Amino acid sequence: MSGTPVARLVPVSGSQSVLDRMVAEGRATPPAASGPVPVPPVLGDPGIDTAAALVDMREGERW
Repeated sequence: MSGTPVARLVPVSGSQSVLDRMVAEGRATPPAASGPVPVPPVLGDPGIDTAAALVDMREGERW
């Protein structure tokens, strides 16, 4: 191995983001919209204790 290159030290290029580089290489698709990702809606009524409702339903099923 003496005299054989094992690594190349090059300057870090900060001019292009990882996403921009991947889009340029054809490995990614740019986002269709800009801005923050919307938060999904809250499902169900937050005032209902789901665990308690399930226990009540299951109590009625026992013989």
